[in-house]
Amino acid sequence: MQREGNVIFKEALAEWCALLPPPVLNGQPPVLEGAGYQAMVLLGKLENYDRSMSVGKDVACSFCHMPYVGFTGPIPSIDLGPVAMPGSMHFRWGKRKAPIIRLLTLFPSAPL
Repeated sequence: MQREGNVIFKEALAEWCALLPPPVLNGQPPVLEGAGYQAMVLLGKLENYDRSMSVGKDVACSFCHMPYVGFTGPIPSIDLGPVAMPGSMHFRWGKRKAPIIRLLTLFPSAPL
């Protein structure tokens, strides 16, 4: 899983560096034009697969928040409860958990 995450991160980073033309903000409220949508997708991918963002700089968010389960926890018995999964520090549990992707359909402005 870690190796697959590293490959996806490196691919997204290469795409980010090659992104042309850079996104442009226009209008009020500001709207991204040009490669704006692609930039947002790549930014999300970079954040989700970046191992250096964790406390121990060793675990990417995607290790627990996997795409094939809607970016929520991979263990249903824990995911159904009110507690978050342990992250980089395995003995600490957070008070929040990632929203289930199917809840996004309740918010019309949220892109899927």
